[in-house]
Amino acid sequence: MGAKYIMNDYNMQSMEFDTDIMKDIEKQRIVEQLEEGVLVINFTKKDGTTRRMKATLREDIHGYVGANRDPLGPKANVEREILKEYLAVYDTEKKDWRSFRWDSLIGVNNG
Repeated sequence: MGAKYIMNDYNMQSMEFDTDIMKDIEKQRIVEQLEEGVLVINFTKKDGTTRRMKATLREDIHGYVGANRDPLGPKANVEREILKEYLAVYDTEKKDWRSFRWDSLIGVNNG
């Protein structure tokens, strides 16, 4: 059975994937949507609590542009690779960088 999704509305834990490639495609779709606007990301924190975060990767919102990015941490480093275990995003409510683990993602929808 293929991936089940509604465009702009993802529930990673209830999706069925044929392969890891499908998971990577869905991750890429989420990243592309974050680059275009604000999404609400729901995930489970390390302490087991659920977190809801309005997030984006749009440079005109977070204001972080340029080639000389600090490689020392997610707050300064916007470079992202979807194959990594986590994704750093800009939290529009806290006005700061946050990250979440892909395997803790509960769902994503339009902000």
